Amino acid sequence: MANNPTVDDRIRAIQKALVDNPTDFSLWQALKGAVEERKAVWTSRYTNDLPDAAFALILSGGELDDTDKTTPRSLRKLPHHIASVTEPDEDDTVDWPHLLNALARVSQVEGATAEELTAAETHLRGHFNRINEAEGEGEEVTE
Repeated sequence: MANNPTVDDRIRAIQKALVDNPTDFSLWQALKGAVEERKAVWTSRYTNDLPDAAFALILSGGELDDTDKTTPRSLRKLPHHIASVTEPDEDDTVDWPHLLNALARVSQVEGATAEELTAAETHLRGHFNRINEAEGEGEEVTE
């Protein structure tokens, strides 16, 4: 068993490969699969209760409810922060598996403009790069 890489090891290896090949769709698919295998399960209720700051993208056309969350909830895309988030740029509330999942899925969001997708991807990559740097990895994910 010692020769079998853990899911975290596979995720790190894929991340490193993405540094050199950021447009390789197969790597993003592999990352998505590994993240799905590892990620914490967030129920629909948990995700619906997250504040808007937990999402990389909120599509237009919604309204804020009495808890200051966008309705309909389906307009909120790419969750990557835990419930205690207060500001979108906080790195300490980022859920790593959900961040990786959001990075893998950003190009699949329907109904967003190219500018919205670019802004969401830039936001997510910013978290990824800052967290990687803080953990001593020092490698960035670029386009």
